[in-house]
Amino acid sequence: MLYRLFSKKNKSGEDYIYTQVIQISINNFAFEGKDEVFNIHCDQDSQGEIYNDKLIFIEIYIPNLKKKWYNKEELSEVERYLLALVETDIPTSLELGKGDEIMNEYINESIEVTDDESFGGSYDKELAWREQVIIDAKEDGLKEGLEQGIEQGIEQGKMEGQKEIIKYMSLQYDVESIVKITGLSKEEVEKYLKENS
Repeated sequence: MLYRLFSKKNKSGEDYIYTQVIQISINNFAFEGKDEVFNIHCDQDSQGEIYNDKLIFIEIYIPNLKKKWYNKEELSEVERYLLALVETDIPTSLELGKGDEIMNEYINESIEVTDDESFGGSYDKELAWREQVIIDAKEDGLKEGLEQGIEQGIEQGKMEGQKEIIKYMSLQYDVESIVKITGLSKEEVEKYLKENS
């Protein structure tokens, strides 16, 4: 995605412009033995030579951020904001927002929204509606597919049956007689006979 965005934003020709593109990944995992909250990197080879400093990757590891908070290590302003975005515990969120007007406003608004029954209810209804639409669509698709399969099977069975009848009739009757008896066209009878010769 980042590479597609990068190539789309750059212009070619004499006025070639490199537009910097930054991808920020908020990861709910961390690598064992790595305690860093942020990892910022760009394209480089195994010797560390940078190929392109216009494609920047910023990896944020939430478990390491939570660990830093719970170990009572000091968090930067950015780290506090990030943790407030993902923290589900209200007392912890309020503690994170202490002394920061914007953060407190965000946290209090979040608490109000989560306490509002109509908000949660509308979310649940929307989610339930979407799930039901998916279930209904699957059931309709299966039913339609089954009906189509049965119809195709019946049709194929009829064709196979006609082929067998024509094959055995051809032992005793000519094409004109088979046409009269089966009600098939002369072309259909001749086609079946040709396929089974």
